[in-house]
Amino acid sequence: MTWWGAENSITRFSPAWRLMSELQPHAGRNKAKTFRIENKDRYDAFLNTDLENILREQLVDSVVVTGTMTNLCCETTARSAFNRDFYVYFVTDGNATCSKQMHDASILNLRFGFAQTTTLDEIHKALNRLV
Repeated sequence: MTWWGAENSITRFSPAWRLMSELQPHAGRNKAKTFRIENKDRYDAFLNTDLENILREQLVDSVVVTGTMTNLCCETTARSAFNRDFYVYFVTDGNATCSKQMHDASILNLRFGFAQTTTLDEIHKALNRLV
């Protein structure tokens, strides 16, 4: 809120803060695992959270980054994941921001040295092969 102010920020527990129903974890898909949603207070989903420990405990070596805003939270998290030695898949049509120009600039930068860019369809196909 320091940068954007309260009126332009997503407030914890507000309707904008809640996870979309389409993104709710589907426990039926893999009953052996439990899902946990981490709260974050910075653009970087790893900073001041247990995310890295959770992923390491599950022997995860790759992350798929989707969300908003491409050039803020998503790009920062992708770079942070790369710097923590995770393999990063950045979903070009699964991230959004204020303008196509900002979105495309982030994709270009990430593709250059931090992440493999991919699409939702490619991720969906890969996940179906794992099930």
